Amino acid sequence: LLAEEVKHLLADVVFIGSSCDPYQPCEEKYEITRKCLEILLRNNWPIEIGTKSKLILRDLDLLKRFKETSFCCVFVTITCLDEKLSKLLEPNVPSPLERLSVIKQLSDEGVETVSA
Repeated sequence: LLAEEVKHLLADVVFIGSSCDPYQPCEEKYEITRKCLEILLRNNWPIEIGTKSKLILRDLDLLKRFKETSFCCVFVTITCLDEKLSKLLEPNVPSPLERLSVIKQLSDEGVETVSA
């Protein structure tokens, strides 16, 4: 469906993850987000992604290619740096330090990143 729709629309920034994290645990198996990224990349659509997941690093190859054809920015949410408080406020997500590591890895590879 996405592959057909993007052909008929003017490319504009697509924000992935506005209502839920696109890198839920099931994404590791089904790769739906990755497939959407491939379609958007193929059609030169710019993207912004919001996530708390380390799984985004799996798609680093695609994210790096976006900057060659359009635009890519990754927003990694860090609510607080206190590990205990973070586990209380955000159960089942990577620790703040792990998310800072994701930001560093993405940034080191040339992917524009924002901590939100």
